[in-house]
Amino acid sequence: MHIEFFEGDRATQYDDSIPTWVPNYKFIQQSIPSILTTYLSAEIAPKILVVGCGTGQEISEIKKRKPLWKVLGIDPSPQMIKLAQMKLAYRENDPKLDLKTGIVSDLPLQAKYDAATLILVLHFIPNTDDGKLALLKNIAERLQPGAPLVISDIYQSETFEEQKALFKHYMIAKGISAEMVEEGLQHVMKDTHRLSSVQFNELLQEAGFGKPQMFSKAYYYGGWVAVKR
Repeated sequence: MHIEFFEGDRATQYDDSIPTWVPNYKFIQQSIPSILTTYLSAEIAPKILVVGCGTGQEISEIKKRKPLWKVLGIDPSPQMIKLAQMKLAYRENDPKLDLKTGIVSDLPLQAKYDAATLILVLHFIPNTDDGKLALLKNIAERLQPGAPLVISDIYQSETFEEQKALFKHYMIAKGISAEMVEEGLQHVMKDTHRLSSVQFNELLQEAGFGKPQMFSKAYYYGGWVAVKR
């Protein structure tokens, strides 16, 4: 399975570049605690698995609003984990927070989680093999029945070309040069592996989740919740 590593400038510039290039990024991050609360029992301190935790932004949002929740963040990139450790340093003595370098299949199957997040990860895995399905199955195997999975990803909607044009002019209106916008769009076209809504639904259901519910859409970026069956 393909594993995407963020190192060097790609890691250190992540927090500055992502909110610029992903219009609904902050909304997704800030929505995660309330979305999870919708699905989780108020009577327990749930265990949350943050897959591809990167610099720890969603962990920060979760811990600000739900400090008693147990959170494990995992990412294959050592540099991203180091950046997350720095961001979350004010919680370095928090026994309910753990960060690991690795991938989901490294985690023991016995430790079941009550919810998981997968933010801007899936579209880096090629569609030409079973990598996407393997990742989703690995997550599902580590979740309790009924656990929600919050996903954000680039997807291939029926109006993808029109969304690209709208996004281009939105970015230029924000003051980004046309050349930089074109480079960004070329990156999306060459370096991401997008699914249609139908393919996305089928993949999640094959992995053991119910039909995903969309809660956010901004151009070709979407946000969904799917519940483990």
